[in-house]
Amino acid sequence: MAGLLGHGDAFVLRDPSGIRPAWYYADDEVVVVTSERPQIQTAFNVPIESIKEITPGSALIIKKNGKVFEEEIREPLERKSCSFERIYFSRGSDKDIYRERQMLGRLLCPTF
Repeated sequence: MAGLLGHGDAFVLRDPSGIRPAWYYADDEVVVVTSERPQIQTAFNVPIESIKEITPGSALIIKKNGKVFEEEIREPLERKSCSFERIYFSRGSDKDIYRERQMLGRLLCPTF
């Protein structure tokens, strides 16, 4: 869930089980949040290391003055990432997604 307050602050909340992915990038000019890293990498031409995951149960707070920080809103629960969301809806250009797809293939079809 995301929102913008009338005084200029904004927030993005992530569910405590981490079911839906949430990634962000912030610099001196922009803060962007998406469900996948490759979009951020492509649009802003930044290395994967500069893109951070919002912690399950936390909110990314973007203050009007430019300060950006995470704050725990609810204690994280057991992680239950949606495999369909993570593997099938995500772009294969994300190195971690690509590796997960390879592992899924190995698990579904043993080598002979």
